[in-house]
Amino acid sequence: MRTGIQDSGVKHYGMRMRLRWLLFADTPGTTVLAVLGVSIGLILITLLPYYVFERQTPPGFRFMGTLDGLADQNCYFAWMRQAALGRAVWREHMTSEPHAPVFFNSLWYALGRVSAIFGTPLQRTYSTARLLFGLAFYLVLYRFLCLFVHDLRPRWYAFLLAATGAGFGGILAPLVGELRPDLSVDLVIPEAFSFYSVLAYPHFALSLTCMLAVLALHVRGVGTGRIWSSLGAGLVALVLATFHPYVLATIGAVAVVHIALRARVGQAQARDVLHLVALLGPSLPQVGYLVWATSTSPVMASWSRGVADTCRSYAPLGYLIGYGLAGFLAVSGLRRVLAWESQEPRQLFVSAWLLAGVPLLYSFPLLTFERRLSEGLQVPIVLVAVGQLFGPVADALARTPSGLRWGVAGVRRWLPPLVVLLSLPTTVWLVARPWVITRSADRLDDKYYLHQDELLALDYLAQTAGEDDVVLSSGAIGNYIPRFTDVRVFCGHYGETIHYAQREAEVARFFQARSTDAFRRRLLADHGITYVWWGQEERETATFDPHSMDALIPVVATERVALFRVDRGRLAAPSTEGSAG
Repeated sequence: MRTGIQDSGVKHYGMRMRLRWLLFADTPGTTVLAVLGVSIGLILITLLPYYVFERQTPPGFRFMGTLDGLADQNCYFAWMRQAALGRAVWREHMTSEPHAPVFFNSLWYALGRVSAIFGTPLQRTYSTARLLFGLAFYLVLYRFLCLFVHDLRPRWYAFLLAATGAGFGGILAPLVGELRPDLSVDLVIPEAFSFYSVLAYPHFALSLTCMLAVLALHVRGVGTGRIWSSLGAGLVALVLATFHPYVLATIGAVAVVHIALRARVGQAQARDVLHLVALLGPSLPQVGYLVWATSTSPVMASWSRGVADTCRSYAPLGYLIGYGLAGFLAVSGLRRVLAWESQEPRQLFVSAWLLAGVPLLYSFPLLTFERRLSEGLQVPIVLVAVGQLFGPVADALARTPSGLRWGVAGVRRWLPPLVVLLSLPTTVWLVARPWVITRSADRLDDKYYLHQDELLALDYLAQTAGEDDVVLSSGAIGNYIPRFTDVRVFCGHYGETIHYAQREAEVARFFQARSTDAFRRRLLADHGITYVWWGQEERETATFDPHSMDALIPVVATERVALFRVDRGRLAAPSTEGSAG
């Protein structure tokens, strides 16, 4: 019996050690605690902006729980809502055109089902997912860095730079604001920067986590010859393709360049092509589905065109400024990146990532979502930067008059923390920005908050209207309507509403006093509009009062919002006015 207990304890200890190695490799216990502490601390820091927005909620309003990219995030909530209702394939409610369900996203489906099963509000599920995915990303990030940086101190600073660092956007933002986004890409491309992704977007954090897992398994599979590792990478890539397929372009390009470089320097093996097939093959059906959907569905095709219009990349200087000191250090190490013959196998992969990833930023029109392909690029940039920081750059600084007093060891002691410190302004600005936003009256115009009257009207639509109904409103509130109701909107999202710019103009014209009754009736009839929303945005931009139109029947009337049902019988009645103005 004693032997059995001892054997059980040994097995338990062995399993625990294997798990520890799987998560943290050869990292000492004190460093493991530091990584966990920093990761949890960063997650807690991301709560501060949300707390500020919540705390500064004006009387009569409710904070909507998002602080960046509101238009896009309301789409995610709309899809989660459909999933919570039990639908696996969804209609696009951000546009009024009738169409069959065609869209699926595994992440928003899973989160919607979680909300339905546990009875939790969608916003709470979304926020919880952001925190959990962010923590998972930080832990996977550290483990990924263990593959390429063997010394503990450089690895630690690589982790800090990749987890918290960015460029000079946080310094420039108070000076130029939003006038020069090309000079502050670290404030406008969240998927390109780890902290920004974790701060605001759960799917970016999860996508980065899966991406690093895929690439780590690929490196291990190719390096050891184990096809099962590459097949595991392919299965994770398949999951990734079902909720954030853009990243597949980066994974595929990096893997192909990696195999090509291995062949170039004589490291290739006969099975390398099989590893490539195992990595990319499982995702091909999902890619085929997306190609089919965007080529056969007018709604998906319009969505694809909207992505092309909004995802063009910035000039190289913008990215260099965006990646800050890490970017400049990586550029200083370009010669080492190109020295393929002298690199270790895993360092060759870092070079492959940069050689494939940077050109992808300028792959239009081959890839119309080129800006999104910056996702994950911060990691190889940091790896090269840290190599320079503890190598040639430190050596060069140690030879300067000031550096001679410190010596190489001294320079390597103070330079890395200085670089990390100088890489934090954007992170600090992202956390502090809510204090600036919530002190401006524009925060209400930007729809960070909804008034209780708006929520009342939304609740009416949720209770009485369905997918066959269409609401005409401004794009500002139209973007929120599918988040809370099952109806479609005439104007809701810059990319997902078909002919969005035209729809905006037609909404503005509808509420203009000089427009004719005939134009309004024709617009309502031609697009199957069943409700008209008359809120603050509609009243501020025009002078037409919907109460004056006999085909519009008031169903909700509050101080700030009136909602009208379109009477189809009265709408068909001949107009006494002339043609549209």
